[in-house]
Amino acid sequence: MGRKSIVSDQQKIKAVTSYLNGKASMISLCNKLQVHKSSFQKWVIRYKSEGEAGLKHSSKNTAYTAEA
Repeated sequence: MGRKSIVSDQQKIKAVTSYLNGKASMISLCNKLQVHKSSFQKWVIRYKSEGEAGLKHSSKNTAYTAEA
């Protein structure tokens, strides 16, 4: 069972967009949100590939087709 995030979806989106727009540094955002740098980097990668939907919490397991 995974851990429940202490950072809300909206906080993640706001932090990542602030970082990508150059308004705040990664380190300052990590300190403010109390997350590890590698976690924040994963958020940025997911945001770039999937948009805001990539940072939203999903309560379901991801299902893949046999072709994938």
